[in-house]
Amino acid sequence: MNKPLETYQNEIIRVLLIGGGKGGTSLLQELKLLNSVQILGLADIDPAAPGCQLAKHLDIPVWTDYKEMLRQPDYDVIVEATGIAGIQEEIDKGKRIGSVLIVAEAALLMMRLIEQHEELRELSRDVDRLSAIMDAAQEGIEMADNEGTVRYVNKAFSWITKVKQEDRIGRNVFDVSPKGALAEVLRTGKPVFGKLNYVMNTGVEVLSNASPLVLNGKMQGAVVLFRDVSDIRKMGQRLGESREVIRNLQEELGQLASAQYSFEDLVGNSPKLKKQMQIARQAAVDASTILVTGESGTGKELVSHAIHAAGSRRDAPFVKVDCASIPTNLLESILFGYEKGAFTGAVKSKMGKFELAQGGTVFLDEIGELDITLQSKLLRVLQEREVERIGGNYPIKVDVHVIAATNRNLMKEVERGAFRQDLYYRLNVISIELPPLRDRLDDIPLLAKALLDKKNHRYKKECYLSAETVEWFKEYNWPGNIREMENLIERAVILSEDGLISTELIQSFLDGSIRLIKKVPRTLKELETEAIQEALDRFGWSLEGKRNAAQCLGISLATLYNKIERTNFKKLEWTSKT
Repeated sequence: MNKPLETYQNEIIRVLLIGGGKGGTSLLQELKLLNSVQILGLADIDPAAPGCQLAKHLDIPVWTDYKEMLRQPDYDVIVEATGIAGIQEEIDKGKRIGSVLIVAEAALLMMRLIEQHEELRELSRDVDRLSAIMDAAQEGIEMADNEGTVRYVNKAFSWITKVKQEDRIGRNVFDVSPKGALAEVLRTGKPVFGKLNYVMNTGVEVLSNASPLVLNGKMQGAVVLFRDVSDIRKMGQRLGESREVIRNLQEELGQLASAQYSFEDLVGNSPKLKKQMQIARQAAVDASTILVTGESGTGKELVSHAIHAAGSRRDAPFVKVDCASIPTNLLESILFGYEKGAFTGAVKSKMGKFELAQGGTVFLDEIGELDITLQSKLLRVLQEREVERIGGNYPIKVDVHVIAATNRNLMKEVERGAFRQDLYYRLNVISIELPPLRDRLDDIPLLAKALLDKKNHRYKKECYLSAETVEWFKEYNWPGNIREMENLIERAVILSEDGLISTELIQSFLDGSIRLIKKVPRTLKELETEAIQEALDRFGWSLEGKRNAAQCLGISLATLYNKIERTNFKKLEWTSKT
């Protein structure tokens, strides 16, 4: 005869577990945590099953024949976790009189409910406490006997279904919920998982898991747990939003970079370069805003990388923005970011470059190309250390180091109204002016060797410069500066057939309009013509360029115009960017 529940209230419940697969292993792990349960043994035909291995580790006896285990003298409960059809009848025949057989699904279901608040030992002592805990569960719980009469519902049942407890207890489930999971279990005797249905006459959709309650091999009823589908859908929505946030972060992280160069990568010993690099090293430690100027191709970006790498922000992002290559209508959103719905196509919020560079450095290349309408917004970032996204309602604090670079004369841009004076002074806290290559003639052999080594490594070649080529390099005026030298050397490495980079090979790449400094003796007229030509090449053929050329040559603008009219000078077309 089976013991009534009260008999177990002050005793340890002794359990035998049949089945050492995945389900049995999970049961073993959960039962082991309960102080009121003593596991006397586990049986599985496969001694290598995970449950058997865990039982051995826990010093729990293991059998390969469950019938032999059932011959043990003292046990109260048998939990069947094999899922094998017909085995429950066999167990029922062989078990000790007075013991209880529970299928794994029912055991797991009940344990999960019970373990939300108290251990099984405490719950077995107090049925009221069990009811309180089940009432505290967020899932709706409903139990019915074999005839379908509802014997118990918890409080969450009423919260979810809007049906009062007293209106459900005592009713027949086949009348009030004939299509639900509980009715299906009572009809089939099999567990039901993940069933979607509407609570009759309420319009509330629920997701249910139900299992039979088995005693002495016979089903005594069933229990169902369910949740409001709207809660699950809200969780799914939050999950989707979280995934969207992750995708956005992944996209934004992909835009981050670190400095690629250091001061050790800067080649040259000229006094002009050394002086500027000394300023750059000091600025890397202290300055929050730095302006790097110089002609196209002098290495402004490389120096900016080096400043970041030498400062305290070296481990934070280095974010580059090319102000010349991005259309003005896009540049604002790229710099400052935007909120979802700020404009057509803004289907999600996006961080701007200043936010992405938080704690690091923003490198604003070609700052002289920045549209005047954006200059005021940039000024606010520099002054207030905050940005406001397009469509945003509040400022966002940013802590960034700003390095700007330009090949323009910003002071002259200020004079002609193309650049804000206040922004210029805010950017020009520390100014680093990189000398052109023609002012670093002694550095040319070192630079040429460094660039050649770099290209040889890239293309897996062993090219070399002839002595004549090196001398030619020193005589050439390099209007494109270091970038031009790098391009010429790269082309030569690619096209050289025997490894020798000769003067003829290099000169074959040059346009005829690019002039060289000649070594042969020249007349004063030739020297004058050449000086005027180089001044015009350097400063340009615009009115402003001619004024600068005349000033550089030490002659009046009218004299320059007279000489231009008498001589066939050529316009230099050079369009490379820094």
